[in-house]
Amino acid sequence: MDGVSYEMAALGQERSPSVGSGPRPERTAIRVERLSILLYLALFILFNALYWPWLFRSSRYFDWTVDPVYNAPDQDPDEE
Repeated sequence: MDGVSYEMAALGQERSPSVGSGPRPERTAIRVERLSILLYLALFILFNALYWPWLFRSSRYFDWTVDPVYNAPDQDPDEE
């Protein structure tokens, strides 16, 4: 009796073909969705971990000097 339990056979009921015959499409879709969410999260974190340090280093953002003419902290540009 493949796919039918003895209790169900005694009652004249058969098992649903989707039960025990492998993953159902809904379960597969949920697994794919969970996996893709985790994959996109990992790629987003990897992108940010690599891109932003590279951008700051290659642009020499931390090495530039501030021009005091335009960035003087104690002067208001409207007072001149």
